Amino acid sequence: MMRPKQVAVLAVALLALSTAAFVAAPQDPKRLPKPLVTFRGEHSKVDERRYLRVKDAETWASLWCEHTGQPAPKGGYGWFYNEQRVPLVDFEQCLVVAVFGGKRGNTAGYRVEQVLDGEQLTIRFDANGYQTAIIDPDNDEAEPPSTPFGMFVLPKTVKKIALEENIQSRINQPPKWQLRATL
Repeated sequence: MMRPKQVAVLAVALLALSTAAFVAAPQDPKRLPKPLVTFRGEHSKVDERRYLRVKDAETWASLWCEHTGQPAPKGGYGWFYNEQRVPLVDFEQCLVVAVFGGKRGNTAGYRVEQVLDGEQLTIRFDANGYQTAIIDPDNDEAEPPSTPFGMFVLPKTVKKIALEENIQSRINQPPKWQLRATL
């Protein structure tokens, strides 16, 4: 027969174990597929560093026109004719994350390396870098600076989005992620 003190200790232990089952320990974020669609390149008309979360068609049309250097829509974009050839995105199901690198050298846009789903969505991106023979800005034959961009169509989420860029630039070395923005 158990003594009252042993019963109390057993009851407290059972209570602690049953409570622990309901308290979820933090888990590593789940790795998701890469974006549904990616638009990237080295020559955007947006020449300053910016990070944007686009949740609606009108904002998307305005951003696309700015990016391509076309006149911004006034009074709403004309989707019927789509004269500026804005890519169609279903904003009921998706959102767009846009990365503009500003003026920099030898970068042909951005690509997504990982999408991690945890308490927030973390998008890890990297530049498509290349090397040119002449990089002296005072030399007429030098490569002009690029204005790289990456626009990523992802499934819609209400979570915060963290954008992390790989700042490690040595070949065959592991990435070094730096937070650039939280959207």
